Amino acid sequence: MSTHMRQVGFGAAFLAVAILVVALAASDAGREAVYLLSKPTNWQVGFAIVPHAPSDPYWWTLGVGALNSIVLAAICLVTSSAIGCAVAVLRLSANPLWAGYAAAYVQLFRNVPLILQALFWFALISHLPAPRRAIEIGGVAFLSNRGIFIPVPTGLGWLMLAAAFVAAIFCVLQWRRRSIALAAVGALGLAIIAGLAVERMSALVSMPVLRGFNFQGGLRIQSELLAIALGISLFGGAYIAEIVRGGFLTVPRGVLEAAQSFGLSPWAIFVKVRAPLALRSVILPLGSQYTTILKLTALGLAVGYADLFSVTILAINHSGQTIPLILIMTACFAGLNLLIVAVMNLANRRLAIPGYQV
Repeated sequence: MSTHMRQVGFGAAFLAVAILVVALAASDAGREAVYLLSKPTNWQVGFAIVPHAPSDPYWWTLGVGALNSIVLAAICLVTSSAIGCAVAVLRLSANPLWAGYAAAYVQLFRNVPLILQALFWFALISHLPAPRRAIEIGGVAFLSNRGIFIPVPTGLGWLMLAAAFVAAIFCVLQWRRRSIALAAVGALGLAIIAGLAVERMSALVSMPVLRGFNFQGGLRIQSELLAIALGISLFGGAYIAEIVRGGFLTVPRGVLEAAQSFGLSPWAIFVKVRAPLALRSVILPLGSQYTTILKLTALGLAVGYADLFSVTILAINHSGQTIPLILIMTACFAGLNLLIVAVMNLANRRLAIPGYQV
């Protein structure tokens, strides 16, 4: 037998043994995971959007952590995108003062580690006044060392919002189809809903009210969630600002000059020409940044936010089952990241402009 054949044989034998060992370990880990997930945790998650008790099983507790991560990621994706777009527009402004402020923001928040930013915001929020001396925001929201208290719709309020959303979509669709009569009917329905909402505001919205030493009613955003959301949003917004600015700079100058030759106003050129072409070129880089923002939610552990990573670490400390829990957490993050990538790829295909190459 030649040396090459012996090497191939040894390699195949090693690979077979490795596959057998991994299969046996996976089988044992699978049995342990199934048994573990049905056991009660006997410990409490610090922050839970859905009801949670120490008697709940591990699968529910991990689900609570996953939901906390999803909510945090959703908040940060929206806020960082809004911040990034606004800062990108300011950086391209002809006003040197605004452009300088935007550039300073990008350089500051991109070059300071996120964990330091999160700890800074958490320390700042922790030193805010107590609820009885909370900072009032517009007479409807209150900021204190326990977080921010904001109004929230009641069950009936959510139904009214859903009805208003449907009526608004109906109006827009009928207007685009040039069906003026049906659009007017939709607008009338929207006006009726708005009138009822104003008249029955107290029944539709739960307002935070100070009673004793704390607020009751409304929605409380805890200081841990507020701190990590601020940190990730400002950090991610700095990167998104550069992505969006780069997208605007990729628009050919000849296209803009052609739009000007048609007599379009600067605002019309921005909305109808520059923004659509820039959007086409930033979708894929934004998808990469969005997956990064999702993974950054794991830093919630630093400020005590009960995200999926934090809950998984607690579960490992209490159960000792490291491999099954790490695999579950990995599968959750991988699934969420793949979902973001799939959505952005779909948007990239749907927003493709025939004849325009990025």
